Amino acid sequence: MEGGAESGAPAAESKTVGTMPSGDYVIHIHVQTAKNLLLPEEDTVDPYLKIEVLGQSKKTNVKSDITVDTKVNFNEHIFIDLKKMDKEQVEEANIVLTMQNKGFFKGDIIGQISMSMSKIYHKKNHVMMHQRLGLTNPNGEDFSKMTGNIVISMNIQGPGDEA
Repeated sequence: MEGGAESGAPAAESKTVGTMPSGDYVIHIHVQTAKNLLLPEEDTVDPYLKIEVLGQSKKTNVKSDITVDTKVNFNEHIFIDLKKMDKEQVEEANIVLTMQNKGFFKGDIIGQISMSMSKIYHKKNHVMMHQRLGLTNPNGEDFSKMTGNIVISMNIQGPGDEA
């Protein structure tokens, strides 16, 4: 046979390592705890976590009067449904977690972290369990300074995955 094809082998397209299929996805994030939440010139904050992915966003409930030494128990489950996604969209998508201080007109950013959706999807069972993530403020004077941390678990179910 020409072109190096093996005789008798089907010409079917196979799944390659590192790819995500097109289709529907569900992102499940368990926001567990947060601590060391620091906002310059503020003694207390009223934090909530905003989760954004591919134009969708969800928020946790607001916790009130939290000091930098207080451990915040969110214990909230957030679900984001992504329907009819192209392979390229999900492979390039980022999940952005932003801890904000509830304000009258807009929330001040306490800290933020971004991770690729494909990084979580390619972990064993598409899950990241009980991970402590450091937050930094991209608008702060020193954006390399830690402004808090959160503990989350995350699971991404794609086409053909069992719940």
